[in-house]
Amino acid sequence: MDPATVMVVDDQTDLLDVINDTLSAQGHRVLCYADPQEAVAHVQDQRVDIVLTDLQMPGKDGLEVLADVKSRSPETEVVLMTAFGGIEHAVQAMKQGAHDFLTKPIRPETLTALVGRLAELQSLRRRMKELTGGVVAPVGSGEAMQRLLALARVVAESDSTVLILGETGVGKEVLADYIQCRSARSSAPFVKVNCAALPETLLESELFGHERGAFTGAIERRIGRFERAHGGTLFLDEIAELPVNVQVKLLRVLQSHEIERVGSTQTTTVDFRLIAATHQDLEARVREGRFREDLFYRINVFPVVIPPLRERQEDIPVLAQHFLARARHKLGRGPQQLHPDAVRLLVQHPWPGNVRQLENVIERACVLARGEILTPELIWLGSPKAPLTPVLKGAASSAPTPSQPILPSPAKPEDRGGVAASPDEGVSPGAREQPAVASSAGQDGRAQGAAGLPAPAYAGVSAPGVPLPQGVPDWVFTSDNPLEAAERAILLEAIQRCRWNFSAAAELLKVGRSTLHAKARKFGITRE
Repeated sequence: MDPATVMVVDDQTDLLDVINDTLSAQGHRVLCYADPQEAVAHVQDQRVDIVLTDLQMPGKDGLEVLADVKSRSPETEVVLMTAFGGIEHAVQAMKQGAHDFLTKPIRPETLTALVGRLAELQSLRRRMKELTGGVVAPVGSGEAMQRLLALARVVAESDSTVLILGETGVGKEVLADYIQCRSARSSAPFVKVNCAALPETLLESELFGHERGAFTGAIERRIGRFERAHGGTLFLDEIAELPVNVQVKLLRVLQSHEIERVGSTQTTTVDFRLIAATHQDLEARVREGRFREDLFYRINVFPVVIPPLRERQEDIPVLAQHFLARARHKLGRGPQQLHPDAVRLLVQHPWPGNVRQLENVIERACVLARGEILTPELIWLGSPKAPLTPVLKGAASSAPTPSQPILPSPAKPEDRGGVAASPDEGVSPGAREQPAVASSAGQDGRAQGAAGLPAPAYAGVSAPGVPLPQGVPDWVFTSDNPLEAAERAILLEAIQRCRWNFSAAAELLKVGRSTLHAKARKFGITRE
C-alpha cells in the first residue's frame, strides 16, 4: 500500500492533533485545517487522496466541503465525521458522493482501517491510470473552466461529434482526453491524428489505410486510423489543415461510416466517435474557400471554445502549482511552493503561448531552483536572448535568492521570550513574508541591513581568519547558542510565512505538527 495524502478538516484543534499523530504513525501525509474555507482552497494545490471533514463547523459545514471538494477533485474520497450521527445525515452524504461516515468519538483502529482501505483504493486507481493512459480533469478552478468542464461532461455522455476551438497551447488535446475518459467508449481505442504533422502525400493513407501495391512503397496492406478507432474515438487535431481532396473523403465517411482503403474498391464499416480540434477560424477558412462548408457544418455539432489563459487569470496559480508538482516529479527534486511574488508575476503575464508556455516556464525555473520555494527571479518570461530578470517591479530587490537562506531579522533581547515585534496591521501579505538579507554597505560606505537600516553593532564579527558562510546573518554567530538561534529563526520564519497555520508550517519544514508545536514551546515562539 502506498502512503496517502489525507486532509483533515475540523474546528477542534485537539482532534486534529490526535488524527494527525494516528495517521502519521501509519506513514500517511496529513494536512490539518481548522478553517474549512482554507482547506477547500488548497485541494487543487496538491494531490489529496482522502478528505476527513467534520459535519458541523462554523462558516461551512461538512456537506458543503464535500460538494466543493468533489467539484474541484472528483477522484478525492471524502469521509464525514460527526458527533450527531444519524441515518438521514449518512444517506444525504452518500447521495452527494461521500465514501463513508464516521461517528465521534472516533476509535483509532476504525480510523486507520478505513484510511488504509481508501489509500489502497487510490493507489490502485493511480496504477490503472498509468497502465491505461488515463488522465484526470483539466486543471482550473475559475468560473470559465468549470463551465467548460460541465459542457464536456454533458457531451461525453453522447456520441455527438465535438469540435474543440482555441488558441495554440490552451489544452485542446487534454480536453479531448477528458471527454474520451468520461464517455461510454473510454475502454475502447482512442486514436489521435495531428493533421498538420503528416505530409499531404501520406495523410490519405494514414487515415484510410491502403492495400499492398496501391502505390510505390506500399509493400503490404496497412490499416488506417479510422479502422484502428473502430468502437472507440478518433481525434483529428488541427483539422483545418486537411487538404481539400481529403476533406471530401472525410465528409463521406462521416455521413456513411464506411471507408475504402487506397487501392481498394471494397468498403469497410467503421464505428467511431469523432472529436476534432483547431486553432484556426474555420468560418473564415470557409469564406476563403480553403475549408468545405458542408464539412464544417458536419463537424460543428457540439462546438466547445477553450478561452486563452490571459482571459482566465484565476486559473494561473492552480496551474502553476500543478506544473510545479509535475516538474518536481520529473526532475526528482525542486521547490514545493511558489513565492507569493512569483505568483503575482505569473498572473500579470499575458501568456501568448498559453498553458503550454506556463508549463515550460515552471519547469525551467525548477531546473534552476535549489531551495524549497520558487522565487520570482527564477521565472524567465523573455525571449531566448533575454537576461534572467523578473518582470514584476520590485520583485528582484525583495525576493530571496537561492544562496540566501530564509532567516528573519534578529529579535531584540526583550523579545527573546516571544516573537520579534512586527505588527501585521496595514502590511500586505507579500511584505510580511519578505526575508531579511545579509548586511551590505550603503552609499555612504556604512554597513546597512535590510531596508537600508543601520546594521547591528556586531555586524561582520567572525573568528580571526574564518569567514562567515555567505548569506547567513552575522547575529546568528554572536548568540549564546548559534545552532539553536538558527533553528529558532527558521521555525519563526516558516510559521510567519504560513500565517501561523502550524499544519502548513509543519508541511513546509517536513516535520510533524506535534514536533513543530513542541519546538515552538521550547523556543518561546508565541503569537502576540
